[in-house]
Order: sequence, then C-alpha cells, then structure tokens
Amino acid sequence: MATQGTGVALLVSKLWWGHAGRLSTCGSRAQARDFNFIGDLKLRVINCYIPSGRERRNDEEITKWIKYEYNSAREERRGVILLGDFNAVRDPRIARKPIGQQRGSRPETELLEWIETQPLQDAFRAMHPLSRDYTCQETSRIDMIFLSGLLDDKIIKVRHKKLETVKSD
Repeated sequence: MATQGTGVALLVSKLWWGHAGRLSTCGSRAQARDFNFIGDLKLRVINCYIPSGRERRNDEEITKWIKYEYNSAREERRGVILLGDFNAVRDPRIARKPIGQQRGSRPETELLEWIETQPLQDAFRAMHPLSRDYTCQETSRIDMIFLSGLLDDKIIKVRHKKLETVKSD
C-alpha cells in the first residue's frame, strides 16, 4: 500500500557531510542547509516544495522564508543553490507544453517573479535556453535549480533524468 506524505529532503554525500553546518526549516515544505568548505567557499542549499492548487495558501509563508534565507546567505557571502518543486513555471511559453490557448510569458507565482529580479541563474536554461524538456508528466518544467552569481560559471552539464522507480510528484 502506498502512502502519501509532504515534505522535502536533501540527500548529502559523505564527502559533503563533513562540511555541513546550520540547518533551518520552514515546516516540512522547505529547508536550508549551510556548507562550509575549506578556503572561502561557503554555500547555502535551499530546497522547497511549493504546494499546488488549494494547498497554495502556505505559499506566502514559504516565499517569505525563502527570501529571508536567500538574503541572509548573500549577506554572509555564501553561494546559493535554490531548488525544488515550484509547481509553477517562469515562462509558460517554453516551460509548458502548448495545449489549446496561447500562454503568457510571465512567471506564474510571486516567488518566481521575485526570483526573476535576483542574480539567480536557472541551471537548465543556462545550458538549454529554448529547449522544451519537461519534468512533470511531460507537460511542464516545474522542478528547477537556480544558482547564485557566485556559482553560475561553475555549470558543466545539466539534463533532466527520468526516475522510473521514484513515486513522487
């Protein structure tokens, strides 16, 4: 019998675990983990799940928390990786399969609008600016990874990989 739950998890390799620092959470829907590497490299990984549909009422709280975590990381001169299931897209013209009516080009949520104003690079779009490749049921790209300016020149390869054995949205 399958069960459904809510929440996010960040899997950390043994190699990185020795550098793990502060952990902050926003309920079960978001978490931020600091990593302090040798030298000056400091990193904050923010992982989130933004609810869809009727559950979106928690959206404001998570958005406010993400903004706080991101801004405090920048003040600490940390690189930032912001990733997760955003249940929305930045540009519906290329991130959603064309079905019926023409879609606009504006981000679909306040959080994605805010991300557009920050020095954050969509890792997939950096390598595939106009590609129509989807992460959700072959119809949209709602799962994204954004990198702060300290990291965007470190992108080597980005692709979507279908995980057949994982039962999750």
